[in-house]
Amino acid sequence: TTALYTLSLHDALPIWTVASGQPRIYHFLFYFASLGAGFMLIEISLIQKFMLFIGKPTLTFSVILFALFLSAGLGSLTSNYFRGKLSHKVALITLGVAILAIIYAFLLSPLMNNFLSLRLLGRSLLAIAFTIPLGFLMGIPFPTGLRILKGVFPEEVPWMCGVNGITSVLGSAGAVALSMLFGFTWSLLLGGAVYSWIFWKFRSFSV
Repeated sequence: TTALYTLSLHDALPIWTVASGQPRIYHFLFYFASLGAGFMLIEISLIQKFMLFIGKPTLTFSVILFALFLSAGLGSLTSNYFRGKLSHKVALITLGVAILAIIYAFLLSPLMNNFLSLRLLGRSLLAIAFTIPLGFLMGIPFPTGLRILKGVFPEEVPWMCGVNGITSVLGSAGAVALSMLFGFTWSLLLGGAVYSWIFWKFRSFSV
């Protein structure tokens, strides 16, 4: 029994003890869980805020998802060219997402009020213009995180993808519930807080 316990501990030890300055497996667990929840908190909040601006729920849903997924895809493509310490780049990008989310939470509605006189096409294009910068930045952390994970714990990639998917579903439901209680501004702020937490955790790693 002692021998089996020692062998099991020896097999599990690399997962929890890594070189100094490298993230451990639980850092990645919270990283991908936070990305899933944070992305959906911001996405749902943006859709709801722009719904009031554009005025047509179905069109708003299509416009924001188009802009968000297109820009996030471009962000993911851009991340392939990142070199050097990827954790530092992830930290800076997530900080950028947090700052933009907080700015949007307080300034997006007043800004949109100045353009309510535009035609439907103009309001839709303006909504796309506001969404693209945030979507571009939000598309970078997931593939970059996978690259970091593959270099440290390559066998854990499928698990982290699953964790991200689960928290994306929970995040969307949580965004709706939170917005019903406190408003979409607070949901957007919470999304920004999630990304700021990622920045705080990953800013000091050396990978």
